Amino acid sequence: SIRDLAKHLVKKGKELQDEQDRANALLSQMLPPTIAKKLKNKERVSPEHFSSVTIYFSDIVGFTKISSESTPLQIVDLLNALYMLFDSRIDCYDAYKVETIGDAYMVVSGLPVTNGTRHVTEIAGLSLDLLSCLSNFAIPHRPHEFLKLRIGLHSGACVAGVVGFKMPRYCLFGDTVNTASRMESNGIADKIHISEDTHKYLSEAGGYVMEYRGETEVKGKGSLKTYWLLDRHLGGIGTTDMIHMSNESKLALMGGPNSRGGSRNVSLAPTVESTPPTSADKRRRSSLKDSLSNVLSSRNKVSDVPEEGSHTGSRSPSNGSVHSIANGDVESNKDKRESIVSITVDHGTN
Repeated sequence: SIRDLAKHLVKKGKELQDEQDRANALLSQMLPPTIAKKLKNKERVSPEHFSSVTIYFSDIVGFTKISSESTPLQIVDLLNALYMLFDSRIDCYDAYKVETIGDAYMVVSGLPVTNGTRHVTEIAGLSLDLLSCLSNFAIPHRPHEFLKLRIGLHSGACVAGVVGFKMPRYCLFGDTVNTASRMESNGIADKIHISEDTHKYLSEAGGYVMEYRGETEVKGKGSLKTYWLLDRHLGGIGTTDMIHMSNESKLALMGGPNSRGGSRNVSLAPTVESTPPTSADKRRRSSLKDSLSNVLSSRNKVSDVPEEGSHTGSRSPSNGSVHSIANGDVESNKDKRESIVSITVDHGTN
């Protein structure tokens, strides 16, 4: 009857729409949604130049050795589990996974839809997030072994466009891609190695703890100033500066094992040397150290009962150095070699 035919057409129409939705979802996973929409509409996708993006590269430390000691199926299971974890975290950020090649993982923020300079904080947050997730990720066929990741970031300009007709890929080109890859390859396990350009963007954005690594020889680039991205900053103090702090003070500020903030599993970078500070540097350091002391002292007032092993910061009246106070014993940072940390925070920003 006409009624049965109408019901049949409605059912077939719904099935067709479901298939179309699945095809669109699959295409959007292979290409950025905006690019996929243009291809669907048979529009030409021209290469675009983007003046400011941040690119993430990472790979698994010791992956070649793991591969040689594992079966192909075990490696597929390992990478599938790892990338499913990574993909789930990327959904929380304004970032696009460009590709995976073996154990290499590439992500970008700032294209194809630009986001001002927010791309650097999106990738920085993602990098810290992935590094934290990986601390509990055991190799599936080696449950007592944990993977270590090496991460590199760089910010700059690049060109992006669709390459190929069959199995088209959205590819990135330019020196920014090469430099980001070099940041990763010249990094070390469980560290986020960033370029000077990325460091500058993060310093302007505020809210991140960074450490100057030094001059790094980069293939094809020569000697470059590079940094470690250590953590997000938790205090909210004021400006960007380079200050001398002991490892104990860094742990106390970032909520280390002996602070009231609980353990954050913060990895402190190696000690590096500094250049002699100017008079303006000394004034900024003195002001920032006073602010740090106030932050650390306020944390110590959270509970009426003092906790054993808690840290507070104090400023010596004689030399203005930061001390670490634990269980009543004062230990000056003059007695130990100190490292330089770049602490970036904002004044009254929401």
